[in-house]
Order: sequence, then C-alpha cells, then structure tokens
Amino acid sequence: LLAKIGYPPVTEDGILTVQFVIETVTIRAAQLISIMLVTFILHVNRPHKSIIAIDGSLYREHAHLRSLIDNFIEKFLILLDPKHTHEFGVIIAEDGSGMGAGIVAALASNLNLAKETSTL
Repeated sequence: LLAKIGYPPVTEDGILTVQFVIETVTIRAAQLISIMLVTFILHVNRPHKSIIAIDGSLYREHAHLRSLIDNFIEKFLILLDPKHTHEFGVIIAEDGSGMGAGIVAALASNLNLAKETSTL
C-alpha cells in the first residue's frame, strides 16, 4: 500500500527504528505520569492508603504501560520516601469522562479507610 502512494519499501532497519522510538516514548511517558502521581501522593500525605483511579484506554490496553507506571511509582516512592510511609493502590475507572475516576478513587479510599478503622 505504501509503495502505491510513493513511499519506499519498509526495511528491517526502519521497523527497528520505529520500535525503538515507541519503546522510548512509552518509557518516558510512564516516568512522567509516575513522578506526577508520586508527587501527588507525597503532597497529600494521607495517614492511610491513597487510592489512585486511572481512566483511559491507553493505560488499560497498552501492552506495557500499566506495569511500567506501577513499577516507576514504586521506585520513585522508595527514592523520595525511603521510610516508605506512603501506601497507595491503583485502580482502573472505566467511566470514560475522567470525573468517574475521581469518584471511584474517593469511594475506594473511603472503603479502605472504613475497613482499616473497623479492624482497630
């Protein structure tokens, strides 16, 4: 198809270059998202577990983005909070509007807090 509209044939080097660029952008996106979430976790400084609700098909469907974000959050929290006093959880909100993610996080956080206080 590309040859019909004047593009040169796809080479193995071209495929490898595109794969490298996609991998690099994915890792950088995961780092930026993670550091923003860690900054938020540390700024809020909750005495109990923070729940982060993420809404978006990219987080849900990408082959590696979710695990990269989760791993970078852990690494950044260890780096910035060596005593590891900030617990967090990540859940997926399937609302699609973004507003649903906030509601899901608030409900999950309240349920988590209620569960923690009932066991005391």
